[in-house]
Amino acid sequence: MRLTVPFLPRTRRLLLAGAVALSITGVASVVPGAANGEAISRGVTGTALRAAPAVVTTATTAATAVAVKSRAVSMYGRPRSGLPWHSGIWTGNGMSAARSIAAERWAGRPFDFTTVYPSYTTWDEMADSSWITREMAGYRGRLVVGLPLLPNNRRGQWNDVLSGRHDGVFRQIARDLKAGGRGDAAIRVGLEANGDWFAWGVTYATAAQYRAAFRRVVTIMNRESPRLTFWFDTSAGFGLPGQRNRMDALTVLYPGDHYVDGVSMDHYDFWELTAKSTLSWSKALRPTKGPGLADAAAFARARKKGFAVPEWGVHGASFGGGDNAFFIRKMHAFFMANRDVLVYECYFNEPMSYIKNAIFSPVQMPKASAAYRKLF
Repeated sequence: MRLTVPFLPRTRRLLLAGAVALSITGVASVVPGAANGEAISRGVTGTALRAAPAVVTTATTAATAVAVKSRAVSMYGRPRSGLPWHSGIWTGNGMSAARSIAAERWAGRPFDFTTVYPSYTTWDEMADSSWITREMAGYRGRLVVGLPLLPNNRRGQWNDVLSGRHDGVFRQIARDLKAGGRGDAAIRVGLEANGDWFAWGVTYATAAQYRAAFRRVVTIMNRESPRLTFWFDTSAGFGLPGQRNRMDALTVLYPGDHYVDGVSMDHYDFWELTAKSTLSWSKALRPTKGPGLADAAAFARARKKGFAVPEWGVHGASFGGGDNAFFIRKMHAFFMANRDVLVYECYFNEPMSYIKNAIFSPVQMPKASAAYRKLF
């Protein structure tokens, strides 16, 4: 079950992202030298990005040494945040450069990424997405774009993409990002693909159509803006409708190494995935219904791809874990344990009633907020 919330023009996607709570118990240990400074496989993008300026934050020498060897650095340069990976946020209350800069002041450090979403009620609305770069003008970090594969009024109509009828929409989005100085954005193609709460939600029966659509969109956008990176994104713990194996959301949906720069998965502290003890945290890492974050990190590592958690957070609804500082601590520990492959993570800060998990402006979760500021 996922909740529907009112559409927010030019702010955020319609529906609640699914996810799971996660644990460090049972996580595969860090592979020494797994990144070793090697250039990550770039799929169709083919272009290595120049390293960012040296970090001037509170990062420790040890953390910086790890960062130098990580996939985070090989993909996007050294993190401005001072962490061993790139750290980001969805600011809530609308996305803008001003909100992102205010979040940096609150955190006491720069954010490497800000999460953004186009509007997507119709194809025409999706095509008119140049406002994103205007809203984010002045923000020094990188954008991570949650890219719909279908608009809300075309649920399940995969032929809209596969026929080429709407190639121009994806071409225009790529052009607008490049023209707006965001041609290096990370694109979550068909975010949370295994979820049934989006118009492009995939099932076992439609997996081939999804893979073909993913490949087509990546090819179009890469042609227009070669520095874009493309992420295969799923929702933790949900599985794949009609699945035959709990890992199908990863193994069946994966579009192929040539089209993917990284593997990402969203994760929230709610439903059966709520974690308030070491045992529940461990179970949530590899849930019974589908792959979890430990599975996704291992899958990315095996394919020599980057790994990311573009949305994660505590959850304030009745089925969520509430103001759970334990969850924040475990997430940080998991990120540290997987820093060889972790490229970026973004806390999803949203005060609206369907999730009400804001740790910044407003602070709805004071314990989680304090834990985040201490650890991140």
